[in-house]
Amino acid sequence: MSLTKEQEAAAAKAKAAEEAKLLAEMEAEEAAKKASKKGKCFVVAGKSITSKIGIVHGDIELKAEHLAGGQKALDSLIKAKLVEKL
Repeated sequence: MSLTKEQEAAAAKAKAAEEAKLLAEMEAEEAAKKASKKGKCFVVAGKSITSKIGIVHGDIELKAEHLAGGQKALDSLIKAKLVEKL
C-alpha cells in the first residue's frame, strides 16, 4: 500500500515541523546554559588548571579562591587566555 502524494507531502511537512521544534528547543537550552555562566570564569576548551579543588576544566567554574595566588593568579590566567570570563 503506497501513500498518495498528499499523504507524502503531509508526512514531510510534519517531519520538518518536528525537526524545527527540536532545533528551537536545543537553541533555547544552549542560550539558557550560556546565560547561567555569565560573569563566571571557565578554563578554555582543551586546557586544564590544577587548583586547590583539584583539576579544573570544561564546565567547572574557576574562582579566585580556588587558586593559591587568588585574584592575581586568576587575572594572570585570563590574560594568558587559559581562562575566559563569560
